Amino acid sequence: MKKLEKIEKWIIEHKLFFVVTLSVISRIFLYRYYKMMTWDGAAFVMNAKYFLGHKIYFELIRPPIFPLLLGVGLVLGDIHIIPIIISILSIIVTFLLAEKLFDDRTAIISVILLALNPLHLINSGFFLAEITSLLFLILSLLFFIDVKKMKKDAIKLYISSFFFTLSFLTKYQNFLFIIPAILILYKKGILFKKETFFSSFIILLTVSPWLSFNFINYGDPFESIKYAILYPSEAKPEPIFFYLTKLREVFGFWFIVVLISLILGLRKLKEENYLILYSFIFIYLIAASIFPHKEERYLLPIVPFPLIISAKFLIDLLNLKLMKNVLLRKMCVSIFVLLLISYFPQIAIELNSNKVLKCYSNIINAANYVSGTNGTVIAPNWPLIAYYGNVKTIPFTYEPKDFDWYVSYYNVSYVIVSLEREVLESFGSSAGESINYVVNRSFFDHKDYLVMEKELKDECGIFLIYGVRNWTY
Repeated sequence: MKKLEKIEKWIIEHKLFFVVTLSVISRIFLYRYYKMMTWDGAAFVMNAKYFLGHKIYFELIRPPIFPLLLGVGLVLGDIHIIPIIISILSIIVTFLLAEKLFDDRTAIISVILLALNPLHLINSGFFLAEITSLLFLILSLLFFIDVKKMKKDAIKLYISSFFFTLSFLTKYQNFLFIIPAILILYKKGILFKKETFFSSFIILLTVSPWLSFNFINYGDPFESIKYAILYPSEAKPEPIFFYLTKLREVFGFWFIVVLISLILGLRKLKEENYLILYSFIFIYLIAASIFPHKEERYLLPIVPFPLIISAKFLIDLLNLKLMKNVLLRKMCVSIFVLLLISYFPQIAIELNSNKVLKCYSNIINAANYVSGTNGTVIAPNWPLIAYYGNVKTIPFTYEPKDFDWYVSYYNVSYVIVSLEREVLESFGSSAGESINYVVNRSFFDHKDYLVMEKELKDECGIFLIYGVRNWTY
C-alpha cells in the first residue's frame, strides 16, 4: 500500500500534468482512426462547408456551433483533429468541475473514469455534437457554481450564461439545463435580481445571429429549433425506460458503482454540490426518456455527473475507519482496478466494429460515379452521397405522383436507388406507405427520361444509378 500511497501523492502533486497527459494519451490515437463517415458526421461537415460558402448541402435541423468549429478545422487544413481536441478539453474541464465541487482525489478519479468511459471514448473520434455540448455545459457550470453574491459575482453569471447558450446552440436539448439553473438561483435567493435578468439578455444576444439567419433564410427565427424538435419524433420510438436499460453500455460494469452511489447520495441533496449534479442528471434524463427518439450517445451531456458522484463515493468509502484495515483497503482498490480493466474488452470491440462501417462500398462508389455533375442528385443516404461525391444531393419526395415535377424543379442529373427496404426508415413515419416506391425498381425503369447507367453490389444490397435525359416536364 505504501507504493500506492506514493503514486497517489505524486499524482496529486502533479495533478494538472497527470490530467492533461491522461486526456491526450487516451484520445490522440483516435485521430483519423475511423475510416468511414457516419450519416450525422457527413451532415455536420457539409454544414461546415456551407457556412464557409460551399453551398451544396445543408441540414437546418443541425445547430450551428459544432459545424462552425469544424469549419475552423477546414480552414486550418485538418478537420479530424477538432473532435479530438474537444474531447480532451471535455476531460480536463470535468477535472476542474469535480475539484471545485469536492476535492483533488475525487477529481482525479473522475478524470480516470471519464477518460476510460466507453461511450465518451468511442464517440470522441466521430464528427458528433454531444461531447462539444458537454464541454460548453461544464464551462458554464464552472462559472455558475461560483455565483454566491450577485453584485460581486455578476460577471461570472454572465460568462456562465454565454457558455450555456453555446451549449444550447450545439445541442438544442441542452436548453433543459436552464430548469435546474433557475431552481438553484432561487434556492440561493438571487433569482429575481437585475443581474439575473441581464444574463437573459446575454443569452438572447448570443443566440440572435442564429435566429436572424433562420429568419432571413426561412422566414421564421425558430425554424431550426422547431425542425429539430419535430423531425426526430418521426423516428421509431424507443421505450421510455430505454436509457435505464442501457446503463451497462454507457458506463460498462462501473454502472453498478454508479447506481449504488446515486442511491446513497440522495441523502446529501441538501448540500449544494450534490443538488447541482442530481438536478442536472434527473431533469435531463426524464426529458430525454420522454422524447421518442433515443440513442445512448444522447446521454453524453450528463455522463460526467454520475461519474463524479461515484468517484466521491469511492473516496468516502476509502476514508472510512473500517478501510484503515490494509486487507479491506487492498480489496477495495483491487475491485476498482478490475472494474476499470473491464472497460477494455468493450472498448476494443466497439473500436473494431466502428473502424470500418459496413455497407459503405455502394455509397462511396455511387458518390464517386456522380461526382462532378452540375445538377442535383436524388439518393438514399443523401448526406453521405453529398459528402463523398461533393455534389448537391436531396432525398426522394414522399409522393410518387410528385416525382416527375421534383426531378424537373431541382434540375436532377442522377437518381440513385437502393433496393433494400431498410432505407425507408430514414424518411420517418410521416412518409407513409407511399414512400415504398423508392425501393421499387420498376417505378424507375418505366420512366422514359431515366437511363440505368450503373448497378453496384455490396454485402448489404444493390444500388442502381439512373442518369436523367434532357426532357421537359
